[in-house]
Amino acid sequence: MSQKVPNEDNVLIRMHNAGFITSAKARSVEELAGILSVDVRTIRQVIERAVAQGYLESIADGRTKYFLSKKGIMFVSSLFT
Repeated sequence: MSQKVPNEDNVLIRMHNAGFITSAKARSVEELAGILSVDVRTIRQVIERAVAQGYLESIADGRTKYFLSKKGIMFVSSLFT
């Protein structure tokens, strides 16, 4: 069974809706993969692109965790206006 690769916009929207918008609410790649029901390798690729574009920031808290940057929040908000 092939797994649908999530659209980067959908990942950012779902992170926004889940409240992953501060370092205190950051989630690891593994946690995000579970929440989005996507394999870790796939979500890692999406996250790498989003980080490169400035939409996500990361913190190291035992393992790297990600949250929406201000630019990411503005991007998601712009999708609805």
